[in-house]
Amino acid sequence: MPVNSLCRIHRSTIINIHFIGWIEDWVNYSYLVYLKNISEPFVLSHRYALKLREVFG
Repeated sequence: MPVNSLCRIHRSTIINIHFIGWIEDWVNYSYLVYLKNISEPFVLSHRYALKLREVFG
């Protein structure tokens, strides 16, 4: 797996960006990230959301 496909979305969470299904707004400038074929969302903190935007452009 290429290292550049991994992205930290929270202090304790790293995901593969190729498995992101969708992202929803949540509370306090944070988001919920839903991965393909996984029903429970992951929290995307505001701090890491800025970095993820750089990845997706």
